[in-house]
Amino acid sequence: MKLLFILIIGGLVVFSPQYKSFACGGCIPKAQAQEANGVTKDTEVESKVSIKEVYQCPNCGYEQDKPGICPTCKTELKKVKVAHTYSCSTCDYSQNKPGKCPMCKSDLIEKDVRYECPMCKISDIKPGKCPKCGTELEEKIEPVKKLKLH
Repeated sequence: MKLLFILIIGGLVVFSPQYKSFACGGCIPKAQAQEANGVTKDTEVESKVSIKEVYQCPNCGYEQDKPGICPTCKTELKKVKVAHTYSCSTCDYSQNKPGKCPMCKSDLIEKDVRYECPMCKISDIKPGKCPKCGTELEEKIEPVKKLKLH
């Protein structure tokens, strides 16, 4: 006879990972939910962000995959490297490619990831220190601005 281990946290049920069930990051802390689903801190950091080249408006941040003109500002788009992540709005899971959340099956939302100096407003696509003042760069995650055609 197999024994199913059930843990109740704050009135919500988390099934034992040894039985291939899942824990929702909305129900328990994110790190605990990811650990229950086989995602370690190292694998999360490595697989959270993808870096690619896109064409971006220097004024409003709109971006697309091909050269062109910003539909809002009418400014020429500049080729830049950006870091993107795909995040679940329900349980805060993130990965480096589009798809569905493995924890709650919601569609993942594409977001822009950058690291910005709180003093100088200089930004980069990777963490570190500001080249101008040495302050630690802060992570900023925002939805990607793309034009939806009807």
